[in-house]
Amino acid sequence: MPISTADLIKNIKPSEDELKEYFEKNKKSYYINLPQKKIRYVYLETAKLGEKLEFTDEELKAEYDKLSADKKILGVNVQEIVLRVPNPKQDSQVLEKANKIIENLKKGNETVPEEKFSDAAKGQSEKPATARAGGKVKGLVRKNPNNSSDPYQRILNMKEGEVSEPIKFGTSYYILRRGKSVDKTLNDAKKELEISRRNAKAYTQTSVLAGKVEARLKEVKDVQKVAEEFASKANMEAKNMVRETGYVKPGDEIGNLGVSQDFEQGIADLKEPKDVGSKFGVPGGFAIPMLVDKKEPRDAEFDEVKDKVIEAVKLKQATDKIEQVAKNIIADAKNSGGLSAAAKAENLEALDAKDFILGSPLGEGPTAATSESLEDVVFALKKDEITKTPIKIGDNWYVVGVNSREEANMDNFSKEHDKLVQAMVVAKRSRVYADYIASVRQKMESKGQIKIYKKVVERLDAEARKKQPQTPQLPPQLQNLQIPQQPPKGS
Repeated sequence: MPISTADLIKNIKPSEDELKEYFEKNKKSYYINLPQKKIRYVYLETAKLGEKLEFTDEELKAEYDKLSADKKILGVNVQEIVLRVPNPKQDSQVLEKANKIIENLKKGNETVPEEKFSDAAKGQSEKPATARAGGKVKGLVRKNPNNSSDPYQRILNMKEGEVSEPIKFGTSYYILRRGKSVDKTLNDAKKELEISRRNAKAYTQTSVLAGKVEARLKEVKDVQKVAEEFASKANMEAKNMVRETGYVKPGDEIGNLGVSQDFEQGIADLKEPKDVGSKFGVPGGFAIPMLVDKKEPRDAEFDEVKDKVIEAVKLKQATDKIEQVAKNIIADAKNSGGLSAAAKAENLEALDAKDFILGSPLGEGPTAATSESLEDVVFALKKDEITKTPIKIGDNWYVVGVNSREEANMDNFSKEHDKLVQAMVVAKRSRVYADYIASVRQKMESKGQIKIYKKVVERLDAEARKKQPQTPQLPPQLQNLQIPQQPPKGS
């Protein structure tokens, strides 16, 4: 079983005294080396203003007339002939049959009449639902850039009457014929035209309104008053237009906005309280900021970094006790059968893995790992034995027990020899390539040919952390691993 600091942290609850003691001892680590600004700003939401907009039929007709020809197609009719592949060994036979059907359909012509394709589909397609209808696919095929694997998307780049080559999809070959296009009428397009027009117009009008808010705020220096004056024009309540940050510096998360470079740039020139900045775009709308207060670089106060202190203390306490926890489990377990109960006593969970072989990672998610030292110990264990001391890999410690083991069948070695050789060749090539990339990067960095934009990296890291799930999930095929059988090294 792997024992990680992340596992232990879940059960650690440091006291207030422990937190304050750690903070005082490590105060320098929390020094705030950049000025902090407290910002109050007017927020204008584009969607809210867009709700007020109305469009006449004449406006929508004008937008419709601007659409290119391909945007005025509602969809395309399609016919198909589907040939099943009963098993992989018959793939080439089915492909040959598909090509023969296409050859007979075309007879040297570029296009195929609908009736001719229909007769072929009724007689040879193996998809009953469309075969009975002469190969006609129900509904229209529309462009879908998010589903490039869909075989029907191919016909959108074909001419009417043109027949595709055999397209392998799943366990079947598809022969597709493009039918007639169906035009998108103004009535069909009205809804999407209105949405598109509303978004564009709302953005423009919100930007214009933000300019007026900016001018008024620079005049009166009162965010609340300005919000109340413009609430009806923005189609918002004043209380939802006024927002305020804590004391923030570049790289900090802003409520509702996250880590925002636009926000940081928008407040960069605000030096003195009551300074008002220019409007700038934020997710969903525009912001017009005013500086409320400013703090110069200084020692942080406990309360403003308490969350960071809590995480640091929990990590330190987990790191300090992790090896001892691993030793406790070994002492209490005595054998592999006792691992589960010993782990439970430490508020942890023992995991099982089936068919452990060389290179198999132990654990789940990002903490799963293995090493040569771990494999050496595991393959030396007998049935029911556990490791006598915990094994450290990276930041994690491992305690492993063997439920059962199966000796290698050497008769299979000659059969697998070529595959093993190929696997080793691929692994060595990968290592050589990785070394080459590392060498090239080192040379380029030494010559200043690589530039790293730290702020961009920090922002991307922050966004990735926000999207990262609380509990990493394994794919279904890797869940519920058990480890009862362990062939000897070299199997």
